[in-house]
Order: sequence, then structure tokens, then C-alpha cells
Amino acid sequence: MSRAEGRRIPAFAREPGLGSQVAPSTTRLNQGVGETGRMIDTEAGTMSCPALRPRVLAVDDDRSILEALRLILEERYDVLEARNGDTALTLVQSQPVDLVLLDILIEGIDGITLLECLRARGSDVPVIIV
Repeated sequence: MSRAEGRRIPAFAREPGLGSQVAPSTTRLNQGVGETGRMIDTEAGTMSCPALRPRVLAVDDDRSILEALRLILEERYDVLEARNGDTALTLVQSQPVDLVLLDILIEGIDGITLLECLRARGSDVPVIIV
């Protein structure tokens, strides 16, 4: 991750089932991101608020597709992976997800049924079918 020195950083809020919300911040920060993913005040040397990155769930039964998606996305996003619809549904219900990249032909619950289940349970997480 790049340093945030002197730049304006938007505030992120993540709620289960609601995705992420971004609110512009007018506060100028002199902070960087440490190896732990937490914001560090570089002048005081103390830790402050955690650095939240958008979380993407990639759902595909092909390992090579999941690996390619991870390589493309991991620099800017937290990437979760599921190789079947059942695991994907469990992940979405157990932790906040900002976007789902969804293959249609997957093991267990297929992609379309998974999308229907998410909507029936009130999840409005954005889904891109790949």
C-alpha cells in the first residue's frame, strides 16, 4: 500500500448486508499503513484507526480463475475465495463483503441460485457474474 502522507483519505463504513459506504473526509493525515494493515501515525509512532480495505468475494470452482482474480485484486482489496456456492453463502452471511465476483456454473448451489438466496435473505451486496 502507498503512504497517505498529506492526502485526504475518505472514511469507510462497512455493515453486514449493506456493503461499504464512503464519506469524504476533510482531515489531512500524516499517516502510513503498517505491515499489520493498521494506520500508523508516522510522527508520533502510535497506532490509530484500522485501515479498512474493500472486501471482494471471488466464487469459482476453477482454482486457476480464483488465483488469477486474487493476483489482480489483492493489492487493493481483501480477497476471500469460495470454490462452491455453499461456502460462498456461508462467507457472505458471516462477514461483511463489498462485492461478489460470481461464476454461474459452480458446485453445490449454482451461481444464479446463490444470487437468489442472497437477495431473499436481504443482502444487497453488488454481484458481478463472470
